[in-house]
Amino acid sequence: MKKFVKRLLMGLFIVIAFILILSISPKLSVRTTMAFSGHPVKAIMCDPKHIVSDDAFGEKYYAITDRYWYRG
Repeated sequence: MKKFVKRLLMGLFIVIAFILILSISPKLSVRTTMAFSGHPVKAIMCDPKHIVSDDAFGEKYYAITDRYWYRG
């Protein structure tokens, strides 16, 4: 029983570490969000573009093209 719990915790740790590594880059964070919302194929195929808005705030964000658009 202890061996099972130890393996379960180790597997959970590996999964959480993998998710954190994928979320480091903003571009990969967009892909990770897409994959977790139920669109893993689109997440692999898309290429998020870095966009700086022209409004007064000058927000920076990543956008996906209409080809890979989804409702998440």
